[in-house]
Amino acid sequence: MAESSAATKGRDDRPQTGVRLAWDQGKSKETLDHFLDKHPPSSTKGPAGGDGWIWVHSNRGDTGKHDPEVVGEGKKLVDDLMAKLKEIEENPKIPKVKSKKSGPSKKMVRESAVERCESQLRQLGKRHSSGKWMFFEKPEYVDRVFVKLARSIIDGPLSGLKKARCSTVKVAASDAVQREGTHLICLYLDDIWDKEGATEVLECVVKHHGEIPRSSKSDLYTLIGIDSNHPSKMRSALFRPSELFTMEQLKEWQQTFRNERSVKSRKISRTEDESDFASASRPVKADEFWPTTSTEDKKDSAAPDKGTETVQKKETENTSAKGDEVAEDSETEDEEEDLLAPGKTPRDKGGFTSSSSPEASSSIKAVSSSSPTKSSSAAAAPPSLEEKENKDEKPHDQIKVTINHNAVAGKKRDRFGRSDF
Repeated sequence: MAESSAATKGRDDRPQTGVRLAWDQGKSKETLDHFLDKHPPSSTKGPAGGDGWIWVHSNRGDTGKHDPEVVGEGKKLVDDLMAKLKEIEENPKIPKVKSKKSGPSKKMVRESAVERCESQLRQLGKRHSSGKWMFFEKPEYVDRVFVKLARSIIDGPLSGLKKARCSTVKVAASDAVQREGTHLICLYLDDIWDKEGATEVLECVVKHHGEIPRSSKSDLYTLIGIDSNHPSKMRSALFRPSELFTMEQLKEWQQTFRNERSVKSRKISRTEDESDFASASRPVKADEFWPTTSTEDKKDSAAPDKGTETVQKKETENTSAKGDEVAEDSETEDEEEDLLAPGKTPRDKGGFTSSSSPEASSSIKAVSSSSPTKSSSAAAAPPSLEEKENKDEKPHDQIKVTINHNAVAGKKRDRFGRSDF
């Protein structure tokens, strides 16, 4: 969230102007993770009129307030040094090469003046003790490193150090990158001049986060304009990692961190694979792939399709309206089949006459008494062999399937599946 600089005083290396893109523990309404996700430094530009940084502050204190008096004294020391160096360079009595007759060389005199100024600034720095470890990260890595350090000072390893106290971290926005396109990350300490505290922070960062900073620097040096390109050739870095630990030790801690992270990643991957394998090895029920008719019927009844319901309703109405017509067609089919039966002869007007066999006559009377017909004067024919077989095969199931098929195909069919065209 962008806040006014007045609400987040101190801890900036530059004048407090414009607005800041900052998250403050206990003050900001959004969570830290939400803030970090919303403002990745690789693609986030600083607000208009802002300081060009993205900030994260803990609630363990605001320890970077600048004393204008101390800053003024530091600038005066640097100005005096520059005047002295100019005088040395222009003094013809100081030889360029050291000799017993002429004394120390210009280089030796210049270095002595710089060392004297550094000693005075160190004493002044006790009144302005804050500083930072600096990381220079490429855009493809800066988001990850900044997130690690920001979370660490809030509730991670950097929040529980015994001697040193880290309460703030900042990173250059995408439109304020450093030389060679790198982002500067500053991890602030309350007292950068304390060698034990600076060493503790360095060890924590390398062991727990696998990152090795470039160097440490006092805020006072930044405010008075001392950097690696200063004309005085004064050293801007207060400590370098290789001066507190050997590079072999630092690389070993870094490799140990990476190995442990790799093991954790493999464990997580293995757990996911085992979970997938267990899911794949679970016995599968047959109806999950080949559902039975009853299962499909239950699904259809639970979630019917509106279009199918409409077609089925129309089909039901058509079926009921043409019920008599279907019955008449069925009787005609029975009569045609009975023409081929022994003992039957056709009558002139489509009827039947029984043969002289008394058994056939009694059979016809028995069927006519038990089977209702449309006309009381016409005798119904006995069920044929095909009708009996249809009854054994449960024709109502066939009718059901035919109705569903008609609903999809949109064609009119009788109960034997024959279309009416």
